[in-house]
Amino acid sequence: MDSKCSQPPHHKKQPKNLSDQTPTLSPMPLVPLTDEERATLDFETTWHGNAHRKQETLTARGWTTTHYYLVLGRALAKPVAALEYPETVRRLTHLRQIRNNERHANRPVTR
Repeated sequence: MDSKCSQPPHHKKQPKNLSDQTPTLSPMPLVPLTDEERATLDFETTWHGNAHRKQETLTARGWTTTHYYLVLGRALAKPVAALEYPETVRRLTHLRQIRNNERHANRPVTR
């Protein structure tokens, strides 16, 4: 038998270039903020006052509290919001985390 025998049939040739098999990942496009989301973030950026006055201001603008916070949450979930309103998004995300920690701090651990 020849010492330079060919490779066994079960051995597959490796591709010369690994990028031939690796799928290319394109970056996800940034979904722009809607006018309503932008108005909500603008309001949060300029708002200085207590919660009662905020409720009155939202009502005067024709927004319900529930709808306002749904729109705000949707806006904060978009990466573009952090690019356009970095300080506001950072502040609101921090407050959300604090409230979430407080809400879950006294819950018993279930196993």
